[in-house]
Amino acid sequence: MLISRSQFLSSILALSLPSTAFSLPDYIRKGYTSCTACHVSPQGGGVLTLYGRGVTEELSTVSYEGQGSFGFTPLTDKVADPTGLFNLITADIQADARSVHIVSTDSQKPRRDILMEASVRAAFHVGKTTDIVISHGTYGRVDNEQQRNYYLALRTSKYLSISFGRFLPAYGINLDDHTAITRSSLGFGEGQESINLSVHFEDENFQTTFTKVLGQDIEATSKPGTLSYQGDIVDRYIVRSAVKLGSKALAGFSGLIDARKRDAGLFASYAPFRYLYVLAEYDNERVMEGGVYSGRNLYFARAGSEVFRGVTLGLDISGEKSDIITRQRLDAFLYLMPTPHLSMRFMGRKEGEQTNFIGMLHLWI
Repeated sequence: MLISRSQFLSSILALSLPSTAFSLPDYIRKGYTSCTACHVSPQGGGVLTLYGRGVTEELSTVSYEGQGSFGFTPLTDKVADPTGLFNLITADIQADARSVHIVSTDSQKPRRDILMEASVRAAFHVGKTTDIVISHGTYGRVDNEQQRNYYLALRTSKYLSISFGRFLPAYGINLDDHTAITRSSLGFGEGQESINLSVHFEDENFQTTFTKVLGQDIEATSKPGTLSYQGDIVDRYIVRSAVKLGSKALAGFSGLIDARKRDAGLFASYAPFRYLYVLAEYDNERVMEGGVYSGRNLYFARAGSEVFRGVTLGLDISGEKSDIITRQRLDAFLYLMPTPHLSMRFMGRKEGEQTNFIGMLHLWI
Protein backbone atom coordinates (compact mmCIF):
# COMPACT_ATOMS: atom_id res chain seq x y z
CA MET A 1 0.00 0.00 0.00
CA LEU A 2 1.18 3.53 -0.72
CA ILE A 3 1.40 5.71 2.36
CA SER A 4 -1.74 7.81 2.60
CA ARG A 5 -1.96 11.02 4.57
CA SER A 6 -3.38 9.01 7.43
CA GLN A 7 -0.56 6.50 7.43
CA PHE A 8 2.05 9.25 7.12
CA LEU A 9 0.67 11.05 10.17
CA SER A 10 0.14 7.75 11.95
CA SER A 11 3.81 6.93 11.48
CA ILE A 12 4.79 10.14 13.24
CA LEU A 13 2.27 9.68 16.05
CA ALA A 14 3.19 6.05 16.66
CA LEU A 15 6.77 6.97 17.51
CA SER A 16 5.55 8.68 20.66
CA LEU A 17 3.28 5.88 21.81
CA PRO A 18 3.94 2.68 23.72
CA SER A 19 4.11 -1.08 21.58
CA THR A 20 3.98 -6.57 21.35
CA ALA A 21 3.05 -7.81 18.09
CA PHE A 22 1.66 -11.26 18.10
CA SER A 23 1.45 -14.49 16.22
CA LEU A 24 -1.52 -16.78 16.70
CA PRO A 25 -1.19 -20.32 15.31
CA ASP A 26 -4.56 -20.85 16.98
CA TYR A 27 -6.05 -19.23 13.89
CA ILE A 28 -5.54 -22.47 11.99
CA ARG A 29 -9.26 -22.84 12.74
CA LYS A 30 -9.88 -19.91 10.38
CA GLY A 31 -7.76 -21.47 7.65
CA TYR A 32 -4.54 -19.50 8.29
CA THR A 33 -1.69 -21.96 7.85
CA SER A 34 0.86 -19.28 6.96
CA CYS A 35 2.27 -16.43 9.06
CA THR A 36 2.82 -14.31 5.93
CA ALA A 37 -0.93 -13.95 5.50
CA CYS A 38 -1.00 -11.39 8.32
CA HIS A 39 2.59 -10.54 9.26
CA VAL A 40 5.47 -8.84 7.47
CA SER A 41 7.89 -11.41 8.90
CA PRO A 42 7.63 -14.96 7.47
CA GLN A 43 8.57 -16.23 10.96
CA GLY A 44 5.34 -14.78 12.34
CA GLY A 45 4.88 -12.15 15.00
CA GLY A 46 6.03 -8.58 14.61
CA VAL A 47 4.32 -5.97 12.48
CA LEU A 48 0.90 -6.77 11.05
CA THR A 49 0.21 -6.04 7.40
CA LEU A 50 -2.84 -4.07 6.30
CA TYR A 51 -4.58 -7.39 5.60
CA GLY A 52 -3.59 -8.69 9.03
CA ARG A 53 -5.20 -5.69 10.67
CA GLY A 54 -8.38 -6.27 8.70
CA VAL A 55 -8.57 -9.92 9.77
CA THR A 56 -9.75 -8.78 13.21
CA GLU A 57 -13.27 -8.63 11.74
CA GLU A 58 -13.27 -12.44 11.74
CA LEU A 59 -11.76 -12.73 15.20
CA SER A 60 -13.30 -10.17 17.54
CA THR A 61 -16.74 -10.25 19.14
CA VAL A 62 -17.53 -6.70 18.03
CA SER A 63 -16.39 -5.32 14.68
CA TYR A 64 -16.82 -2.01 12.95
CA GLU A 65 -15.90 -0.17 9.75
CA GLY A 66 -12.21 0.61 9.44
CA GLN A 67 -11.28 -1.57 12.39
CA GLY A 68 -7.85 -2.32 10.94
CA SER A 69 -6.98 1.37 10.68
CA PHE A 70 -4.34 3.03 12.80
CA GLY A 71 -5.78 4.77 15.87
CA PHE A 72 -9.02 2.73 15.82
CA THR A 73 -10.66 4.96 13.21
CA PRO A 74 -10.99 4.97 9.39
CA LEU A 75 -10.62 8.77 9.42
CA THR A 76 -6.84 8.38 9.41
CA ASP A 77 -7.05 6.55 6.06
CA LYS A 78 -8.32 9.69 4.35
CA VAL A 79 -5.19 11.73 5.05
CA ALA A 80 -2.57 11.68 2.27
CA ASP A 81 1.12 12.58 2.37
CA PRO A 82 1.22 16.24 1.25
CA THR A 83 4.92 16.19 0.34
CA GLY A 84 4.80 13.34 -2.20
CA LEU A 85 8.03 11.97 -0.74
CA PHE A 86 6.57 8.56 -0.02
CA ASN A 87 5.33 7.56 -3.44
CA LEU A 88 7.84 4.70 -3.57
CA ILE A 89 7.96 3.92 0.16
CA THR A 90 5.07 2.35 2.06
CA ALA A 91 4.89 1.45 5.72
CA ASP A 92 3.14 -0.62 8.36
CA ILE A 93 3.42 0.91 11.84
CA GLN A 94 2.29 -0.74 15.05
CA ALA A 95 2.32 0.33 18.68
CA ASP A 96 1.70 -2.35 21.32
CA ALA A 97 1.37 -2.65 25.08
CA ARG A 98 1.27 -5.97 26.93
CA SER A 99 1.12 -6.54 30.67
CA VAL A 100 0.75 -9.53 32.99
CA HIS A 101 -0.74 -9.83 36.46
CA ILE A 102 0.11 -12.98 38.47
CA VAL A 103 -1.44 -14.25 41.69
CA SER A 104 0.55 -17.19 43.06
CA THR A 105 0.59 -19.68 45.90
CA ASP A 106 4.31 -18.86 46.16
CA SER A 107 4.61 -17.08 49.52
CA GLN A 108 7.74 -15.25 48.37
CA LYS A 109 5.97 -13.64 45.40
CA PRO A 110 2.20 -13.88 45.99
CA ARG A 111 1.40 -11.06 43.56
CA ARG A 112 3.31 -9.65 40.61
CA ASP A 113 2.59 -7.10 37.91
CA ILE A 114 4.91 -7.26 34.90
CA LEU A 115 5.09 -4.88 31.97
CA MET A 116 5.94 -7.46 29.32
CA GLU A 117 6.28 -4.93 26.54
CA ALA A 118 5.57 -1.34 25.55
CA SER A 119 7.08 -0.79 22.14
CA VAL A 120 6.80 0.55 18.62
CA ARG A 121 7.48 -1.57 15.53
CA ALA A 122 7.71 -0.30 11.98
CA ALA A 123 8.12 -2.00 8.61
CA PHE A 124 9.13 0.26 5.72
CA HIS A 125 8.62 -1.21 2.26
CA VAL A 126 10.86 0.12 -0.51
CA GLY A 127 9.20 -0.72 -3.79
CA LYS A 128 7.81 -4.27 -3.91
CA THR A 129 10.95 -6.17 -2.95
CA THR A 130 12.61 -4.63 0.14
CA ASP A 131 11.46 -4.36 3.77
CA ILE A 132 13.28 -2.56 6.58
CA VAL A 133 11.91 -3.58 9.99
CA ILE A 134 12.83 -1.93 13.30
CA SER A 135 11.46 -1.91 16.85
CA HIS A 136 12.13 -0.05 20.06
CA GLY A 137 10.52 -0.51 23.45
CA THR A 138 10.69 -1.31 27.12
CA TYR A 139 10.42 -4.85 28.47
CA GLY A 140 9.87 -6.12 32.00
CA ARG A 141 10.24 -2.66 33.52
CA VAL A 142 10.02 0.92 32.30
CA ASP A 143 13.78 1.61 32.34
CA ASN A 144 14.68 -1.55 30.36
CA GLU A 145 14.81 -0.13 26.82
CA GLN A 146 15.83 -2.43 23.97
CA GLN A 147 15.85 -2.75 20.21
CA ARG A 148 14.97 -6.43 19.95
CA ASN A 149 14.26 -6.49 16.24
CA TYR A 150 15.99 -4.77 13.35
CA TYR A 151 16.47 -6.44 10.01
CA LEU A 152 16.46 -6.08 6.25
CA ALA A 153 14.30 -8.43 4.14
CA LEU A 154 14.55 -8.87 0.40
CA ARG A 155 11.88 -10.66 -1.63
CA THR A 156 13.77 -12.08 -4.60
CA SER A 157 10.69 -13.73 -6.12
CA LYS A 158 7.07 -14.56 -5.38
CA TYR A 159 8.13 -17.51 -3.24
CA LEU A 160 11.61 -16.65 -1.92
CA SER A 161 12.78 -14.04 0.60
CA ILE A 162 16.07 -13.37 2.41
CA SER A 163 16.36 -11.64 5.81
CA PHE A 164 19.40 -10.31 7.64
CA GLY A 165 19.46 -8.75 11.09
CA ARG A 166 18.16 -9.32 14.60
CA PHE A 167 15.01 -11.41 15.08
CA LEU A 168 13.83 -14.75 16.47
CA PRO A 169 14.68 -17.63 14.12
CA ALA A 170 11.83 -19.77 12.82
CA TYR A 171 11.53 -22.91 14.96
CA GLY A 172 8.48 -24.99 15.83
CA ILE A 173 5.23 -23.31 16.87
CA ASN A 174 5.40 -19.56 17.52
CA LEU A 175 2.84 -18.86 20.25
CA ASP A 176 1.49 -15.41 21.03
CA ASP A 177 1.82 -15.68 24.81
CA HIS A 178 5.45 -16.86 24.68
CA THR A 179 4.93 -19.23 27.61
CA ALA A 180 5.51 -22.62 25.96
CA ILE A 181 8.32 -24.62 27.55
CA THR A 182 9.38 -25.80 24.10
CA ARG A 183 10.27 -22.28 22.93
CA SER A 184 11.73 -20.61 26.01
CA SER A 185 13.78 -23.64 27.07
CA LEU A 186 15.27 -24.10 23.60
CA GLY A 187 16.26 -20.44 23.31
CA PHE A 188 13.49 -19.08 21.07
CA GLY A 189 11.49 -17.05 23.57
CA GLU A 190 10.94 -13.30 23.63
CA GLY A 191 14.18 -11.53 24.57
CA GLN A 192 16.35 -14.29 23.04
CA GLU A 193 16.59 -12.73 19.56
CA SER A 194 19.84 -13.25 17.66
CA ILE A 195 21.61 -11.89 14.59
CA ASN A 196 20.62 -14.13 11.68
CA LEU A 197 20.87 -14.64 7.96
CA SER A 198 17.65 -16.38 6.93
CA VAL A 199 16.20 -17.71 3.66
CA HIS A 200 12.47 -18.42 3.49
CA PHE A 201 10.64 -20.30 0.72
CA GLU A 202 6.89 -20.73 0.62
CA ASP A 203 4.36 -21.76 -2.00
CA GLU A 204 0.76 -22.95 -1.78
CA ASN A 205 1.64 -26.29 -0.15
CA PHE A 206 5.13 -26.09 1.33
CA GLN A 207 7.19 -23.72 3.46
CA THR A 208 10.76 -23.90 4.72
CA THR A 209 13.11 -21.49 6.47
CA PHE A 210 16.88 -21.96 6.72
CA THR A 211 18.72 -19.77 9.23
CA LYS A 212 22.42 -19.22 9.90
CA VAL A 213 22.79 -17.71 13.39
CA LEU A 214 25.73 -15.31 13.45
CA GLY A 215 25.73 -14.02 17.03
CA GLN A 216 23.82 -12.09 19.66
CA ASP A 217 24.70 -8.54 18.60
CA ILE A 218 26.26 -6.61 15.72
CA GLU A 219 29.35 -4.50 16.21
CA ALA A 220 31.07 -2.37 13.57
CA THR A 221 34.78 -2.99 13.01
CA SER A 222 37.57 -0.57 12.21
CA LYS A 223 37.64 -1.89 8.65
CA PRO A 224 35.04 0.02 6.57
CA GLY A 225 32.13 -2.05 5.29
CA THR A 226 32.64 -4.97 7.69
CA LEU A 227 30.78 -6.15 10.78
CA SER A 228 31.55 -8.47 13.66
CA TYR A 229 29.00 -10.53 15.56
CA GLN A 230 29.25 -10.65 19.35
CA GLY A 231 28.15 -13.55 21.54
CA ASP A 232 28.96 -17.18 22.18
CA ILE A 233 27.12 -18.61 19.15
CA VAL A 234 29.42 -20.26 16.63
CA ASP A 235 28.31 -22.00 13.43
CA ARG A 236 24.68 -22.50 14.43
CA TYR A 237 22.21 -23.58 11.74
CA ILE A 238 18.43 -23.88 12.04
CA VAL A 239 15.84 -25.27 9.64
CA ARG A 240 12.05 -25.28 9.89
CA SER A 241 9.95 -26.97 7.20
CA ALA A 242 6.23 -27.62 7.03
CA VAL A 243 3.67 -29.06 4.64
CA LYS A 244 0.11 -27.77 4.37
CA LEU A 245 -2.36 -30.63 4.52
CA GLY A 246 -5.51 -29.06 3.20
CA SER A 247 -6.81 -25.68 4.31
CA LYS A 248 -6.73 -26.31 8.07
CA ALA A 249 -3.80 -28.60 8.78
CA LEU A 250 -0.03 -28.15 8.93
CA ALA A 251 2.76 -30.59 9.87
CA GLY A 252 6.45 -29.91 10.03
CA PHE A 253 9.97 -30.48 11.29
CA SER A 254 12.51 -28.23 13.02
CA GLY A 255 16.22 -28.83 13.54
CA LEU A 256 19.19 -27.02 15.06
CA ILE A 257 22.85 -27.89 14.98
CA ASP A 258 26.02 -26.20 16.27
CA ALA A 259 29.34 -27.22 17.80
CA ARG A 260 27.84 -28.40 21.09
CA LYS A 261 24.11 -28.67 20.61
CA ARG A 262 21.60 -30.69 18.57
CA ASP A 263 17.84 -30.02 18.54
CA ALA A 264 15.21 -31.86 16.52
CA GLY A 265 11.46 -31.50 16.72
CA LEU A 266 8.11 -32.28 15.14
CA PHE A 267 5.07 -29.99 15.23
CA ALA A 268 1.54 -29.93 13.87
CA SER A 269 -1.56 -27.74 13.79
CA TYR A 270 -5.00 -29.08 12.93
CA ALA A 271 -8.59 -27.85 13.00
CA PRO A 272 -10.81 -30.92 12.53
CA PHE A 273 -13.96 -28.87 13.03
CA ARG A 274 -14.86 -25.24 12.49
CA TYR A 275 -14.50 -24.20 16.13
CA LEU A 276 -11.99 -26.78 17.41
CA TYR A 277 -8.23 -26.84 16.91
CA VAL A 278 -5.20 -28.65 18.29
CA LEU A 279 -1.50 -27.72 18.34
CA ALA A 280 1.34 -30.08 19.25
CA GLU A 281 5.12 -30.03 19.36
CA TYR A 282 7.76 -32.50 20.53
CA ASP A 283 11.48 -31.68 20.73
CA ASN A 284 14.62 -33.57 21.63
CA GLU A 285 17.73 -31.64 22.66
CA ARG A 286 21.25 -33.01 23.09
CA VAL A 287 24.03 -30.88 24.57
CA MET A 288 27.70 -31.84 24.72
CA GLU A 289 29.51 -31.20 27.98
CA GLY A 290 32.96 -32.58 28.65
CA GLY A 291 32.86 -34.60 25.45
CA VAL A 292 29.64 -36.37 26.48
CA TYR A 293 26.12 -35.68 25.18
CA SER A 294 23.27 -35.27 27.66
CA GLY A 295 19.70 -35.11 26.42
CA ARG A 296 16.23 -33.94 27.33
CA ASN A 297 12.77 -34.13 25.79
CA LEU A 298 10.29 -31.27 25.66
CA TYR A 299 6.64 -31.32 24.62
CA PHE A 300 3.70 -28.98 24.21
CA ALA A 301 0.06 -29.64 23.30
CA ARG A 302 -2.94 -27.32 23.12
CA ALA A 303 -6.61 -28.02 22.48
CA GLY A 304 -8.91 -25.05 22.06
CA SER A 305 -12.47 -24.31 21.07
CA GLU A 306 -14.07 -21.05 19.98
CA VAL A 307 -17.27 -21.21 22.03
CA PHE A 308 -18.43 -17.82 20.74
CA ARG A 309 -17.01 -15.32 18.31
CA GLY A 310 -13.98 -13.79 20.03
CA VAL A 311 -14.20 -16.21 22.99
CA THR A 312 -11.98 -19.30 23.15
CA LEU A 313 -11.52 -21.92 25.88
CA GLY A 314 -8.44 -24.11 25.89
CA LEU A 315 -6.07 -26.41 27.70
CA ASP A 316 -2.26 -26.57 27.45
CA ILE A 317 -0.07 -29.45 28.57
CA SER A 318 3.70 -28.96 28.38
CA GLY A 319 6.72 -30.42 30.05
CA GLU A 320 10.37 -31.34 30.13
CA LYS A 321 12.06 -34.62 30.99
CA SER A 322 15.74 -35.48 31.36
CA ASP A 323 18.02 -37.47 33.64
CA ILE A 324 18.24 -34.44 35.93
CA ILE A 325 14.80 -32.85 35.86
CA THR A 326 11.20 -33.80 35.19
CA ARG A 327 8.50 -31.17 35.19
CA GLN A 328 5.02 -30.78 33.79
CA ARG A 329 2.83 -27.72 33.40
CA LEU A 330 -0.94 -27.66 32.99
CA ASP A 331 -2.69 -24.46 31.84
CA ALA A 332 -6.42 -23.90 31.47
CA PHE A 333 -7.14 -20.62 29.68
CA LEU A 334 -9.87 -18.29 28.51
CA TYR A 335 -8.92 -16.11 25.53
CA LEU A 336 -11.00 -13.06 24.70
CA MET A 337 -10.89 -10.63 21.79
CA PRO A 338 -13.90 -8.42 22.54
CA THR A 339 -13.00 -5.66 20.07
CA PRO A 340 -10.31 -5.14 17.43
CA HIS A 341 -6.96 -4.05 18.87
CA LEU A 342 -7.62 -5.67 22.27
CA SER A 343 -7.08 -9.22 23.52
CA MET A 344 -7.06 -10.77 26.98
CA ARG A 345 -5.96 -14.16 28.26
CA PHE A 346 -6.83 -15.55 31.69
CA MET A 347 -4.97 -18.68 32.79
CA GLY A 348 -4.90 -21.06 35.70
CA ARG A 349 -1.51 -22.79 35.85
CA LYS A 350 -0.49 -25.84 37.85
CA GLU A 351 3.20 -26.78 37.92
CA GLY A 352 4.43 -29.09 40.68
CA GLU A 353 3.17 -27.85 44.03
CA GLN A 354 2.67 -24.30 42.77
CA THR A 355 -0.50 -22.80 41.34
CA ASN A 356 -0.59 -19.48 39.51
CA PHE A 357 -3.47 -17.40 38.21
CA ILE A 358 -2.37 -15.23 35.32
CA GLY A 359 -4.07 -12.38 33.50
CA MET A 360 -2.55 -11.05 30.27
CA LEU A 361 -3.67 -7.87 28.51
CA HIS A 362 -2.59 -6.90 24.99
CA LEU A 363 -3.51 -3.61 23.34
CA TRP A 364 -2.26 -2.59 19.88
CA ILE A 365 -2.99 0.25 17.49
